[in-house]
Amino acid sequence: MTSVVSLAPPESQPQRFRGMRVFMVNKAAVIGLILLIILLLATLFAPLLTHYQPMRGFGRPLLPPSSVHLMGTDDLGRDVFTEVLYGERVSIIVGFLSSAIAFVVGVIAGSVAGYFGGAVDNIVMRITELFQVVPRIFLVIIMVALFGAHVEVTAIAIGITSWPPSARILRAEFLSRRESDYVMAARVIGASHWHVIVREILPNAISPMIVTATLNVATAVLLEASLAFLGLSDPNVSSLGRMLQGSVQFLQIAWWMSIFPGLVVVFIIVSINLIGDGLIDILNPKLRQ
Repeated sequence: MTSVVSLAPPESQPQRFRGMRVFMVNKAAVIGLILLIILLLATLFAPLLTHYQPMRGFGRPLLPPSSVHLMGTDDLGRDVFTEVLYGERVSIIVGFLSSAIAFVVGVIAGSVAGYFGGAVDNIVMRITELFQVVPRIFLVIIMVALFGAHVEVTAIAIGITSWPPSARILRAEFLSRRESDYVMAARVIGASHWHVIVREILPNAISPMIVTATLNVATAVLLEASLAFLGLSDPNVSSLGRMLQGSVQFLQIAWWMSIFPGLVVVFIIVSINLIGDGLIDILNPKLRQ
């Protein structure tokens, strides 16, 4: 059986280089990328940066920042710097994993709805609207309460409630491209629906989804921190949100308990949003010319 070659116009190498140059021109996006890399490296090499263990007290409670405890200790004598490093790891894992889940579900739903249209489109869009009508945090709280406040459960819950915007964006891209010349040519030579969706339309329609997925990471990090602040986090791992919750009653006498985890949450969200702005510039056709 003869294989069908993709007829979609591929992105040229010079265009990719122009996109990289556009991103590098955006100084805020570059700063965001550098900041995110630093945060990733810090949490990745946490065992090398601290000899303390998270969730265990090693010193006197409520010690201010010093050379021994860089960010002080909390009310239980735990090293705040160590907890921040490991709590940041949980936030990043939940952020990227939930965004990946939302990306996959959004691609499937948006592709099917936009390509087939008609009744299939109506069914998928009604399901999408159902997820959008109910507040996301309410759905996530229900799922976490039912299946347990584990890291993987939190990531899955956030992911499967975050896909509707991605699905709508990709559906619009498919609706505008499914009658394109290269799509019609692929159908004429006998290409299957799967081939047309995956090889012809999707590679040309996926760019806005990448930006949405990037911004979903920041939203997921904030949502995970909010759940932890409400006490809906895994009690066996460090969490920035739970650190903030525990610091509320010590705001006046131990400012470091809230400032440092709060700053890390802000840095993660700001860096990802700055990167997202840079990706938007790349997708702007006026800037790529």
